[in-house]
Amino acid sequence: MLSSILSARATDLFFSSSNVNSNTCEFWDQYYSLGNKAHQKKQFTKAISYFEKCIILCINILKVAPNTLHTKTLPCMLHQSSHNLAACHNASGHGLLAKKTLQELHEQLVRIACCGEQPRALRLDVLSSIDQSLFSLTSQLAYLNQVEEVHPIIIKTERVVTTIAEQLLNVASPN
Repeated sequence: MLSSILSARATDLFFSSSNVNSNTCEFWDQYYSLGNKAHQKKQFTKAISYFEKCIILCINILKVAPNTLHTKTLPCMLHQSSHNLAACHNASGHGLLAKKTLQELHEQLVRIACCGEQPRALRLDVLSSIDQSLFSLTSQLAYLNQVEEVHPIIIKTERVVTTIAEQLLNVASPN
């Protein structure tokens, strides 16, 4: 889901580091608000479209200017967008799409945390968001009665997060 969204060529033309500014957050806020309103009206196809646009904005910000946000954090925006997208999929009877959305969110956050090219502050912020994405994903797995998948995901996430946290804290240490 996210991978197909990310390949949207039109959004790449819109984004450059000079275009990512407070307007980007305003676009995200508008799409997010419209998505919430559509969801409340049970217009799930429309809501899905708006939340996908929110995710596109987040990913493009990450690609070109991850340090440009001031009022919201990128991991929070990505998590909210993906979580609401998954909720729309569930509400429209597509629980497996919801699972895929939450898996991709979780994997994306783990990739950001592991990426040494990303700013340290962003990676630390992502580390604090990974527990939320893990909770959302494991809750969805339980909802789908796929509990056998829960434990391996928790163990893998714990290993990765521990390793990355140690790396980031060692960078910060003056020794």
